Amino acid sequence: MALIDLNDRGFVVEVGDLVTRRDLASHFGGSGQSGIETPKGQPHIFVFSDPSTGSKHGYNFDGWAADGSAFFYTGAGRLGPQDFVRGNKALRDARSLGKTIHLFAADGNEVGTSTRLHRYLGEFELDQVDPHRIEEAPDGIGIVRTVIVFRLVPRGTAAATISQDLIASAPPAMQTGWFETTREASDSLTFARKAVAESAIVRRERLLEDRLISAIEATGKTATRLSIVIPGQGAALFTDTWVREDRELFEVKADATRNNIRMAVGQLLDYARHIDPRPSHLTVVVPVRPIEDLVEFVKSLGLGIAVFDASGAGAHPSLNRL
Repeated sequence: MALIDLNDRGFVVEVGDLVTRRDLASHFGGSGQSGIETPKGQPHIFVFSDPSTGSKHGYNFDGWAADGSAFFYTGAGRLGPQDFVRGNKALRDARSLGKTIHLFAADGNEVGTSTRLHRYLGEFELDQVDPHRIEEAPDGIGIVRTVIVFRLVPRGTAAATISQDLIASAPPAMQTGWFETTREASDSLTFARKAVAESAIVRRERLLEDRLISAIEATGKTATRLSIVIPGQGAALFTDTWVREDRELFEVKADATRNNIRMAVGQLLDYARHIDPRPSHLTVVVPVRPIEDLVEFVKSLGLGIAVFDASGAGAHPSLNRL
């Protein structure tokens, strides 16, 4: 299905053609900048997908479903949680507004320039049954927020035969599942965070987890992590340390504040409900002993809490379970 400028019928874009945003703007209008363009006075909505943009921040939800039945597209909005405003609202309401959706995917640059080329994938519509889902991803300054991932279905078969190599790297899972993974593997998929304060916290937690792993491996047991997939969500959840032999799951926090311990408890309970059979032990690990009220809080929920010996002496410091 071709895209035709009704004011200049000589300008026709066929499925698979490469165009620049400058060309489209000159014929249809629009700013030439937004990921979702709604040219004034036009019956079209132009959607531009560039997976490399998300990949820079450690996530990528854009791309075809493996069977080519749909194309996933992350909504507009660099900072803060995405909402159904402006382009996102127009895309959500395209059917009721009588607008047609035309999808383009970035595909190289013009020779000798930095101008991006975009391949026309054809006309699409929102899946009427499952139009969008919510995922978590870092924003432009590295703070994790919620984003909208639209499910676009090709109108006609031509679009689905183009760029089948552009497969979404994080399609939504069909059912709950979990498996063991290494820390290195999970770290490579964890969202990049740029905020200095948050990075310092992550570093402290990683050092504490190193000590925890040393203590576990000193007993001859195996320390790994778990990756948990949830139906309808593309990004997996990665736990902290998992001890296979004891079926014990640890959550490490950089400090023993009330907020940190509340967060650790919530994370452990959330992970546990997706692990079948349920872990035998759920344990919060902090670097210093919390106040007694927080120790009682954790234990009242059936969870354990542990700190390292204050001296930290020895090659393999031991856990002090409270």
